[in-house]
Amino acid sequence: MKSQACRTLVFVSRTSGQQQLHDMLRQSGWNVAVLGTAQQVKRYLSKAQATVGVFDFASGFSAAEVASFKSSFI
Repeated sequence: MKSQACRTLVFVSRTSGQQQLHDMLRQSGWNVAVLGTAQQVKRYLSKAQATVGVFDFASGFSAAEVASFKSSFI
């Protein structure tokens, strides 16, 4: 089985309404980090390695907020 670092998923959302999805991902072996701000993402990625990132555009981010994540995901 792959190491835990290889199974880390960053889930960016402004709402907590995705708990069922988070639970399903965890049950499938993913380490899910639920984050809501660009600062949280930058801080998390400075200390941990993620394999996958999911961005919930429908959770209410403005265009400027979406742009603030760019440096974290490139």
